Amino acid sequence: MSSEHKIVGISDGAPSAFDEKHYAPAELGELWNVSADTVRRMFYDQPGVKFFGEVKPGTRRHLTMRIPASVAEAVYKSLSGRKH
Repeated sequence: MSSEHKIVGISDGAPSAFDEKHYAPAELGELWNVSADTVRRMFYDQPGVKFFGEVKPGTRRHLTMRIPASVAEAVYKSLSGRKH
């Protein structure tokens, strides 16, 4: 028996979060030749961007941001003036 784990998708035909790549700000920054901080500012309020972590009163926020490829593509197209 294999010890390998598999992620099984939902078979109702609905898109899943596992169906597309999710980028870290540093990854998109490298692709677009901008800083990770610039990417964070660009995507902070975008629908579909995921945040993971904790915010504790009186301490620094520790959040991980992940940007779905479809959201990154839409923002890139809007910044480049392309409609499609």
